[in-house]
Amino acid sequence: MLAMHPVPACADEDPKAEYEERLAKLDLAAGPEGHKNLASWCRRNYPSKYGYHQREYNKHVFAGLEAKLPAKPAAASYQELREAAAKLELPDQEKKYLGLWAELKFAEHQKRLKPDDLAMMKQLFKWCEDQKVTFIGPATQLGESILELEPAYLPVRHALGHVEWEGGWMAREKLINETINIRSVQDRIKAHRALAEGRNKIERDYPARPFDGMDELGSMYAFRPRKSPDALFYVSAPGYSPRKANALVLSLHGGGSGGFEKADEYAKIALGEWTKQEGYVAVSPVATNHNVNSWGTTSNVLEILDALEEVCERFHIDRKRIYVTGQSMGGGGTTLWYLCFPEFAAASCGRAGWFHHVKRQEDLLGKPMLIIQGAKDEPDRLDSRLKFIKTAEACGGKLEVLVHNNIDHFIPQTVVFEAMLPYFEKHQNDIEPDFDVIRAAAKSWITWNGPK
Repeated sequence: MLAMHPVPACADEDPKAEYEERLAKLDLAAGPEGHKNLASWCRRNYPSKYGYHQREYNKHVFAGLEAKLPAKPAAASYQELREAAAKLELPDQEKKYLGLWAELKFAEHQKRLKPDDLAMMKQLFKWCEDQKVTFIGPATQLGESILELEPAYLPVRHALGHVEWEGGWMAREKLINETINIRSVQDRIKAHRALAEGRNKIERDYPARPFDGMDELGSMYAFRPRKSPDALFYVSAPGYSPRKANALVLSLHGGGSGGFEKADEYAKIALGEWTKQEGYVAVSPVATNHNVNSWGTTSNVLEILDALEEVCERFHIDRKRIYVTGQSMGGGGTTLWYLCFPEFAAASCGRAGWFHHVKRQEDLLGKPMLIIQGAKDEPDRLDSRLKFIKTAEACGGKLEVLVHNNIDHFIPQTVVFEAMLPYFEKHQNDIEPDFDVIRAAAKSWITWNGPK
């Protein structure tokens, strides 16, 4: 019942028509078990719909398990459902039953608490941290009680997501959504630094097997982020060890047409460039609702951030060495990320793209970007490069441009890596970007063209 990741259909088939025919014959509302067979068919023939049907079938199976709960469940019953939800890859249900289990166990421990016994209160909060249940209401209330007695107790501040800001403390959500101007890169820089300071005071324990739960596909792995389970990503980390911090590369594929199957093919190509580069954890997204501007849509940007955030949890990543690159549509996407979130990457490399050139930020912070293009590329792409350079340099961007006289739109990998790898290796960010800050910025700039 665990979700498996799809294998693309053959190009000469028309799976969409057959899928719609099969779907029309089913009454999935009345018979949700039908999702199982449809998921099996989609996995082989129409992978863009596989995840949805597998997940719906898993939900059906889980609902049957929930129906067997006794009227007054014990903690053990909640624990069993939590484990079942984990096996079925249903993160919302897993968190729900983790919380219910924790509330019962918390109540048992709380009975032994003496009023205003700060040491015992801290011990109980530590238990909540160890069990990863500081999100439950009783844990939050306990944390607030501890802060009333000891306002500077940092473990509670960090666990509750409080941020030290201008001499006081506030919730990270309030800082990001209410306090700073999210469209101001300078305000975002301040927020990134404040949030990184709190994050770095928490000990990190990176898993020894970060690929667990992913599907191995030769030199790369496929995974769907917990927060965006409908999105598909490929990741590689040759020679990875959790003992050493690695650079993180976002590699955006090209394309613009051909739907999911082509996007899936291009994403594997985009990641294939990195499968032999030790010291780098590389991530390539499969564009959702693939179109000519996939990397400029809100859904794709937010899904990418969900994936990168999870990768940073699974792998030991140096956030000061995050890089963005891409070819063709991916090259355009790279310039768009650069114009919108100049603080995000230590360096970027856009190749052979139609390069975005609408001003998004007043200040690009002197951030480095390498542009690689063939002189024989299409005229509108060549023109877009010149316009992007003019926009970026006027806003303080620091660009290096390589134009190869005898190359067209398709730049060989050897040419790219000969210039790109040393360029990335000599640049390091002066901040550690926070993904929630970038998310908030993305939701803002997607409908905003920046200063006039």
